[in-house]
Amino acid sequence: MRIKKIASIAVTSLLSLFVAFLLIVLIKNTVALKNKQISSFFGYSISYVPTESMNPTIRPGETVLIKKGSIDDARVGDIIVYNDGERYIIHRVTKILDNGCLKTKGDNNYTNPVEDSVEIDASMYYGKYIKTVNFLNFTSIIKNKNFIFPICILIYAVILISEGISIAKSIKRKNDENIKKMKDEHQRRMLKESLRDEVKRELLEEINKKNDTKKS
Repeated sequence: MRIKKIASIAVTSLLSLFVAFLLIVLIKNTVALKNKQISSFFGYSISYVPTESMNPTIRPGETVLIKKGSIDDARVGDIIVYNDGERYIIHRVTKILDNGCLKTKGDNNYTNPVEDSVEIDASMYYGKYIKTVNFLNFTSIIKNKNFIFPICILIYAVILISEGISIAKSIKRKNDENIKKMKDEHQRRMLKESLRDEVKRELLEEINKKNDTKKS
């Protein structure tokens, strides 16, 4: 019973932490999107690609995982993220210039037939594309602000219901234990009274026998 209780508490705690983390990610990404920035968690960022410049490698609206790092880590062929002063752009490195700057180009030859005109230096470099993670697609949620508040309420409701069920089970278990204890106590008391009555009866019988013997 104790092991089950500990396991239940552990699962609830882990679930609460996971939900809290998702809420933080959602809120930070929402704020970052509003300010045209990218939020970072432990050196990694989750963002989405709104344009077709990297199609078909990365399709419009897909969510990507980015590792924040140094421009020195970039290699020709890497997909990187940089800020041109107005927005963040995700393109592929085509050249590393002698001055250490990078030249990039979108994979979509129709929308991006030539290299980007900008030379990317260390101050513009953000990080490297790791992979597409559509199972963490916050795009539709973040873009549709009407969903954010209900989702937060729903998540908290799930936690509260889970905690409520756990507390109710704990109270019921405690009540059952108390009832069982009371029944056991009542049975012991009844047994003692029964034994006491039996002893009294035997003593009376013995006394009566002795009295009868004396009379005879």
